Amino acid sequence: MRLVSRVVDDGQALVEALALAASLANKPREALRASKRLIRAPWREQIKQALEREREVFSERLRSEDCRAALDKLTRR
Repeated sequence: MRLVSRVVDDGQALVEALALAASLANKPREALRASKRLIRAPWREQIKQALEREREVFSERLRSEDCRAALDKLTRR
């Protein structure tokens, strides 16, 4: 994912940003939405997979002897 798509001269950032915004505003709204969905889709899938793996590992750790011992110690206080 790029953070910078262009570099402009000092003092021209606002002018360029407004020009870009006007250009985007003139494009078909649904086409822009579709483009955004396509751009974001791979990231969403990676996040879903990472969260699923995290859930699996967390679940495994909750069933571990280490966790059981720590919880037993905590509940004896």
